[in-house]
Amino acid sequence: SFASHETWCFEAKVCFDGKAIATSYNSGEGGCTFIHALDGKGKMLEEAEAFAKTLPALESQFNDPKTGKKMMHDMDLEFLVELLVSDMQQEKKLRARFKREFPKKLLYVKNDALYGINGIDLSKAKDKTAIFTGCREHNGKDIIILAELPEDKAWELYKKTMGTK
Repeated sequence: SFASHETWCFEAKVCFDGKAIATSYNSGEGGCTFIHALDGKGKMLEEAEAFAKTLPALESQFNDPKTGKKMMHDMDLEFLVELLVSDMQQEKKLRARFKREFPKKLLYVKNDALYGINGIDLSKAKDKTAIFTGCREHNGKDIIILAELPEDKAWELYKKTMGTK
């Protein structure tokens, strides 16, 4: 991300049906994303490009000045790769935040929403059971306290409640 300016700066392998078929890169300066077939994979790259074009268009956050309706962006392989890179960067940032918060902060889920209680450092707490009991007494018996879950399960719930897949 340090080299990204107008677009994400990246290099990546492009896979189709579980097989590496191309390399892809963007300089991060606002230009195109380039995709080059690996040796002997030109036909598979064409298939991947055709497949990408069958995916639905993506609604933009911007309105078309002529119609006033949301602008649509047709899908193609270049755009799909850019979306995947963007999703990966967002997940990377979210994972870093989770790694900072999970060991220390009292995080819980209630009604599919994530809450955190400030002022409690779980990594220094002597009696976590008492803290969890108090949290349930105050916030309801049906809450899910992330610190009581294995880290991988806590991560999935954290990600889900933060609005990502």
